[in-house]
Amino acid sequence: MRTNDITSLPDVIIPLFHVDSVQRNAKFASGDFMPSCEDGKWCGKGMYFWDNLSNVKYWIRDKHR
Repeated sequence: MRTNDITSLPDVIIPLFHVDSVQRNAKFASGDFMPSCEDGKWCGKGMYFWDNLSNVKYWIRDKHR
């Protein structure tokens, strides 16, 4: 029998990647949430994570153009 109760889901670890300065990443890792400002290119204010390293590298190259 399937249930929609989220507490019945197995523990799953999904690696995610976030690109920012070392200092800001350290603050985030210690529990400080620092959302980005909306610049018209994203889905709104928040923190964005990549699902794979190739997307991270693409974003970094595109940002430095």
